[in-house]
Amino acid sequence: MKVALPIILTLAACFAAVSMAPAEDAQTYKITLHRPPIVGVKTRDVFQVKTARSQRLSSDGKVLKETKEAWQAELSGITEALEVSPHGKIQKVKFTVEKFSMQVDAGAAEVPLQPGTVVSGSLDEKGKPIFTSNLGAIPPAAAKVLTIVFELKQDRPNDSNDDIVFGTKQPRTVGSEWEINKAEMLSSVPSDMPFKIAENQISGRVKFPSVQQTADQKECVVQAEVTIKPTEMTGLPPGFKLAGIELVIGLNGLIPVDEKVVTPFSKATFLMKMSGTLDTPNGPVVMEMTETRDKEYKSQLVK
Repeated sequence: MKVALPIILTLAACFAAVSMAPAEDAQTYKITLHRPPIVGVKTRDVFQVKTARSQRLSSDGKVLKETKEAWQAELSGITEALEVSPHGKIQKVKFTVEKFSMQVDAGAAEVPLQPGTVVSGSLDEKGKPIFTSNLGAIPPAAAKVLTIVFELKQDRPNDSNDDIVFGTKQPRTVGSEWEINKAEMLSSVPSDMPFKIAENQISGRVKFPSVQQTADQKECVVQAEVTIKPTEMTGLPPGFKLAGIELVIGLNGLIPVDEKVVTPFSKATFLMKMSGTLDTPNGPVVMEMTETRDKEYKSQLVK
């Protein structure tokens, strides 16, 4: 998904609004976020992924243990969808690597897959993504990056799409902002999420600040931020008392006015904060955990 919206109308737009031309022509656009890939169509893509995770255990204000880990990766090459679901999700993909570098913490950058490697991705019988290559086994670290980048997923009966969740099925005016469709977002949350979420725990707004003109096309600048504050989480250790969870999802994209054109730029950010207390024979231990993930991609059609 790819979305957006903060801005001020320019003097030219203000003039157009009072001119004889219809205001809708000057300011209102149909923003199409949901652009299912087409089987056989190739795109040249550049992906950047950054993740970080920290955890701290403390008691009586003293830190008992603290861990931090981070990694980042850059991946570029030619993507071709081989199978797409009825809901527009890639089920099988072929990716030819042009560049793949990965760095863990402050270590040296590594090359998990060499240029020219052809990666095949698909879903196994349980619906989990699996990746293979023409040069043999794919290292686990590389498979982790590929899973984040390509997001191979099965359709579900309650699937929605970005245009419904983010309210872009109707034309929107430059400079406007609006609330997300919380009910649709809730219905599309995967069943394996470790959180129990209610609609009143979701908030989010979409912004449409501007339209930019490139040499080839007009693009809508779209931004969104969604905050989810669940009160329950599954899979916690016995005796753990949850103090709070907060999930913040940010989206930023350039959405071509021509709905047949691929989205050239999109960035998604994810932040999770969780804290709680675990009773131990030596007294309560406070656990605080933070996780972040940034995913950015640039895409262009291969002609």
